[in-house]
Amino acid sequence: MQLLASGGALEIKEFLTSSDEIISNRFTGRHGSGAGFLPAHPYFLLFTILISQEERTMALFEWKGEFSVSVSRFDDHHKKLINLINELHEAMLKGKQQGVIGKILNSLADYTKYHFAEEEKLMVAYKYPGLVEHRAQHEAFVEKVRDCITKYEAGKLAISLEVMNFLRDWLKGHILSTDKKYTAFFAANKVA
Repeated sequence: MQLLASGGALEIKEFLTSSDEIISNRFTGRHGSGAGFLPAHPYFLLFTILISQEERTMALFEWKGEFSVSVSRFDDHHKKLINLINELHEAMLKGKQQGVIGKILNSLADYTKYHFAEEEKLMVAYKYPGLVEHRAQHEAFVEKVRDCITKYEAGKLAISLEVMNFLRDWLKGHILSTDKKYTAFFAANKVA
């Protein structure tokens, strides 16, 4: 490979980063076997070697003050969900075994259901007017996560950057738009 001879690790890293086909194939398993994410695949091994330890443990999603919904228990829940997404991301990047990733996925699903139930319980108690719409979003997300877990466990889905970005983007969007709608309502009802 000419890249190896002429430019070293940085050029290879840039080549891998710029090659959509290689990146897509590496994370989704579309490299001929149809078996999904295979840590032993040469692209994965090369990627793992070239990316520094710091980059492999870099958080996918970080808590920011703008995510606060001013209900401390829900802020704590959101932080826990962000940590679980980051834990799953790190396990994916490090090529952890299916059992480890499956356990994190199930923890994420279980904690998500717990958090949603707690939000909805408070909404019911205070007669939050946006409960029906909010609950529908929760149910759709839980169904999507459960579907991902089922497909993952059956070997039909790889935990890819696409999946990780979906989890991050959904949670971020849900907090910043849907959850933020209840901030003023709960503040007016003296819930902090």
